[in-house]
Amino acid sequence: MKYYEVNFDGQIAPTHEFAGLSKGNIASTQHQGLAANHSRAIEQWQHKVSLIASLGIKQFKLPLVTRPDANVLKTLGLTQAQLQNCPSKLKSALLSASAMWAANAATITPSCDSLDAKVHVTPANLAHFFHRLIEVEQTQKNLTRLFDSEYFIHHAPLPNHPWFYDEGSANHLRICPDYGHSAINIFVYGHDSFNQDSSEHLQFPSRQSLQASEAIARNHKLNPKDTLFVQQNPKAINAGVFHNDVISVANKNVLLFHEQAFINTQDTIKTLKNLYSSKYPASTFYPIGIKASDLSLKQAVSSYLFNSQLVSVEDKKGEYMALVAPYECKANQAVQAVLNKILNEDNPIKQIYYLDLSESMANGGGPACLRLRVVLSEAELASLKLDDYRI
Repeated sequence: MKYYEVNFDGQIAPTHEFAGLSKGNIASTQHQGLAANHSRAIEQWQHKVSLIASLGIKQFKLPLVTRPDANVLKTLGLTQAQLQNCPSKLKSALLSASAMWAANAATITPSCDSLDAKVHVTPANLAHFFHRLIEVEQTQKNLTRLFDSEYFIHHAPLPNHPWFYDEGSANHLRICPDYGHSAINIFVYGHDSFNQDSSEHLQFPSRQSLQASEAIARNHKLNPKDTLFVQQNPKAINAGVFHNDVISVANKNVLLFHEQAFINTQDTIKTLKNLYSSKYPASTFYPIGIKASDLSLKQAVSSYLFNSQLVSVEDKKGEYMALVAPYECKANQAVQAVLNKILNEDNPIKQIYYLDLSESMANGGGPACLRLRVVLSEAELASLKLDDYRI
C-alpha cells in the first residue's frame, strides 16, 4: 500500500503581531513591538504552500484557530470590549496568532509505525506558555473533525503540568527507507522532569520533557525496540534552539543535524546507524552532520537552516530530496558554504528552494514550523473529507 507525506499548514489569524511572548525564542524577543503585516504574512504563506504543492507534496490547510477565543475570554470574566483595556501582555497573549506554527499542533503516528495499525493523534498541550496553551481546545476539536474516520485514534492532550510539557511534532523525527515502512521514531526532549541535573544548566526554558515523549510513545503503541529518546544539548537551547526542528530535520533515510544538536551527538548517531542497518539491511542511511566550526549555533538559529522543509520529489529521472529554506539561508555565507557542500556530496539532497517568510521568521518560525507533517496511506487519505481544507 502506498503512503504519502501530507502537509497541513496552519492559517494566519488577522491578529498576527510581534508580541515577543516566547522566552528562549530569540527572533520573537528581538522583534517585540515592531509592526507586523498580516497581508504580507498571508502572501508569503501562500507562496510557500504553492511551492510545496508544485513539488508533488499533498498540501492542505488546518482550520483557522480564531482569536480571541470566546471560551477563554469567558473563563477570565472578560468581554470583547473589556479586552481592549487589559494589560498589554495579557491582551497580546489572548490575541496571539501563534497557532500558525502548526508543527506544534500535535504528534501524529502513522499506522505503519503503531502496533495496532492505526493512526494515532495527540494534540500538544503547549503547557509552557499561556498564549500557546489557550490554542489547545480549538486545535483538539479541529484535529478530531479533520481526521474523522475509522483509521484514526484521538488521544487527549497530556496533563497540563510541568512534568508533561509537550510541544508536538517539532520535537519528533522519523527515520525509514520510505514513508510506508515501519520507522525508527526519535523523540527529542529538553529535560527529564524527574532529574534536576538534566536542566540545571539551562538559561532558557526547555519546552519538551522526557516524560511527555515517553507517554506519547506508549499511547501511540510504538515498538520500544524502534523508539529512541534523545536529549537536546543545553548549549543549543541556550543559543535559541527552543524546539528540535530548529537544529535538525529528517526525511525518510536522511537526517540533517548540527553536531551540537544533542547531548553526546556522536553516540546518538552511532546508535541510530546500528539500529538502521539492523532494521533495514538493504537501505542506506544518510546522517549529514554539520560541524560547529563550519556553522555556529548562532548562525544556525539566525538562518533557520534546520527549520527548512526536507521533502522527497519525483521527476522523470527518479526521486531526489529538496530543501525548502528561508531567504535568511541565502544571505548567510556560512550557510551557503554548508549547503554547497551538501549538494556536492553523496546524499539524496539535490535541490534547494528559497522562500521569503520574513513575517513568520520575525517570530521564530521557518518553513517547517508552519506545517503539521502527516504520513497517511492511500486509503487513510481517501477516507477524509478534505474539500474545505484544500489550498
